[in-house]
Amino acid sequence: MIRVLLLDAFHCHPLAIDDAHRERHPPKIEEFEHHTLIIYRGISSFDRELNYTPQQMAFFLSDDYLISLHPSGADSIDHLYHHEGATLHAINDVFERFERLHSLTQMYYDICGDLVDGYISISSHQLNITMRVLTVITAIFVPLTFLAGIYGMNFAHMPELTYRYGYPVLLLMMLAIGAGLLWVFWRKKWL
Repeated sequence: MIRVLLLDAFHCHPLAIDDAHRERHPPKIEEFEHHTLIIYRGISSFDRELNYTPQQMAFFLSDDYLISLHPSGADSIDHLYHHEGATLHAINDVFERFERLHSLTQMYYDICGDLVDGYISISSHQLNITMRVLTVITAIFVPLTFLAGIYGMNFAHMPELTYRYGYPVLLLMMLAIGAGLLWVFWRKKWL
């Protein structure tokens, strides 16, 4: 409870405080308005054979303070305390590397987004071309199908049926409509 009050006094974000007090939390770095939260697995102790005991550590880092939270004594924190100048320099180096990694990650994220947008644009363009061709085909065959449908009806009294040149006239009219529509679409550069 005292730790929470201390962190509140330094204006640490409540979500950062909750994350720091969780027993098991994946390592992370998160920036808040007044500070940065760093959670990672530190070393509480190790022996001569380099067997070590890990423990979760949380750091609240700002321009004015560095607060560490850990459940028990930690060799890494003791080292930090006894070699403060070198450690702060190392922390600044790590921070600068994280900043570079963050900007590289953001850059690659933006590049990936641009690639996805480009792919979607190309796919959309290809779909538009396909739809345009299908529209042209439909536009040509709809009037022809209409005429074929009218003259395909079985009515006894259709004046054109008794006309001697009715069939060739209908075929020429259908050919003229098809050719005319092809010419219109060619002029519009749809073909």
